[in-house]
Amino acid sequence: MKKRRTELGLSAQAVADRTAEAGHPIGRGAIARMETGSRGTVDVAELVVLANVLEVSPAALLWHDAPDTQVELFPDVHESAGTAFRWTVGELPPNTEESARQYSRLQVLRRLLNARYVLTKFSKQRHPRHGKNAVEPSPEDVAAAYDAIHKAEAEAAAAGWTVHGYKAGTDG
Repeated sequence: MKKRRTELGLSAQAVADRTAEAGHPIGRGAIARMETGSRGTVDVAELVVLANVLEVSPAALLWHDAPDTQVELFPDVHESAGTAFRWTVGELPPNTEESARQYSRLQVLRRLLNARYVLTKFSKQRHPRHGKNAVEPSPEDVAAAYDAIHKAEAEAAAAGWTVHGYKAGTDG
């Protein structure tokens, strides 16, 4: 946290002021204790507001060290910061049955978001603001994108996600 604050040229007081402006004030003293590790915990709301103020993701703020630096992922469980980061963002499966189930659900969500991203990208490419650089995707590509979305929506619904607009037993 201190490294990022310094990169941005902010004092601890400036960070405290920005957290107040963001609607979740964190005092300068609390920020100093977080930076030294003498403040035992940081709640989720604090993590999110600090990440916003420091212009990084919450996961990057948690696992800020070089990828090979050892960090304490859980009490008495040490991993590299890179492994901890990848676990936090759902790129690596954890080692418990419940965590593995949640990891699988996150992978389904990732496939759904990626499928939606492709269709959004096609839509943006076709927009007139691109002028003569506008790209018309082939009908096959658009159909494949819709198929991927319908498949991902069905998979997400089966995994327990609420997918707005999806109706089981229909083609979406």
